Amino acid sequence: MAREQGISKRAPRIDLRRQAVMVDSDGREHDVTILDVSSGGFRLEVSESPRIGEFVTLRVEHGEQFPSQIRWALGTEAGGVFLTPVGPEILIGEDGLVQDRREGERRENPDRRKTERPEPSRRERDRRT
Repeated sequence: MAREQGISKRAPRIDLRRQAVMVDSDGREHDVTILDVSSGGFRLEVSESPRIGEFVTLRVEHGEQFPSQIRWALGTEAGGVFLTPVGPEILIGEDGLVQDRREGERRENPDRRKTERPEPSRRERDRRT
C-alpha cells in the first residue's frame, strides 16, 4: 500500500543530536547519539545495532532515564518508541535550544522548565486511573 502524496501519519520530528547512553536488556551500556525525537519515538546513531524488539533504557544527562523499545535497526541507525510519556526535557539540549527540522533553525524552547514537570494531559490522567 502506497502513502498518499502530501499526507504523513508521522509525528513531527525534532532534530536533537544529543549524546546519551543506551542500556540494553543485558545491562550493557552503549554510547549513542539521539538524532531526532517525536512525541512517541526516536532515532539513534549507534555503533552496534540493537536487537529489534529489545527493551532498552535511554539515559541522558542529569540521569534522566526513558524506558523504550527498539522497533527497527539499519546500519548505524536504529529507532524505537518510548514506553512512558516523554515530556519536553528530552528535547532540550544543555543550551536550552531545540532544532525543529521543518524550520531548520534552533530556537529557545518555550516549554523549558528547570525543576517542574509539565502537567499531564487529560488523556494521560484518564489512562492512569
